[in-house]
Amino acid sequence: MKKDNRNLTLVWVGLLIVLFVVVIFLIVKSTSRRDNTSLNSGGLTSSETKPNDSVNPPTKPEDYVDSNVLAKLPQEFIPIGNRQEVPDFTLPDLDQKTITLSDFRGTFVLLDFTTTWCRWCETQKPSILELMEKNQDDFRVLAIDVQETEQEIRAHYPNGPEYPLVLDKDGKVTQMFGVKGFPFYLLVSPTGEVIYYQSGYVEDMTQRVNAVLEEVRKNG
Repeated sequence: MKKDNRNLTLVWVGLLIVLFVVVIFLIVKSTSRRDNTSLNSGGLTSSETKPNDSVNPPTKPEDYVDSNVLAKLPQEFIPIGNRQEVPDFTLPDLDQKTITLSDFRGTFVLLDFTTTWCRWCETQKPSILELMEKNQDDFRVLAIDVQETEQEIRAHYPNGPEYPLVLDKDGKVTQMFGVKGFPFYLLVSPTGEVIYYQSGYVEDMTQRVNAVLEEVRKNG
């Protein structure tokens, strides 16, 4: 009888040991799974999950411009990988002579969308004249007066405009560029791509545009 009780006790001890081992195994496995999940959620990915540049090309300015250079450029600067070719257009000036944007190809041209009643346009004008003075060799300005008559414009400029001005009487060209308010500026490269935009008056416009001109002259 004592021998039977001893055998039964050994069986129970054996079962408890097996159960204990199984529980330890399950705990270790569960912990390992949680650790892997936390690593993935923390942003660590395997080489198989890294983005493919050919599928998702970089579009941030820092992908194309040295970070030290980028820090000196305005946020409205458009780097090489993001630029779009500006659509061409032809509009008449005050003497009914037509001017075409592509006539300026080979030089930088600042498109100045403006009206005679825009006071901030006048406030910004000294910056534009300073840019013209400092960049005479390869920089031009073309003002685009929006939905006004020759009489209104001539009355506003009794001595004539300070730089070439064309009339967008029906506003279609301005609408094509998505202009919503004035002043609005687009800087076009010598190759016909938009490299800088500005909506509204900016106190340091001269410094901003000069920085963009310097960068594009040097690195395209």
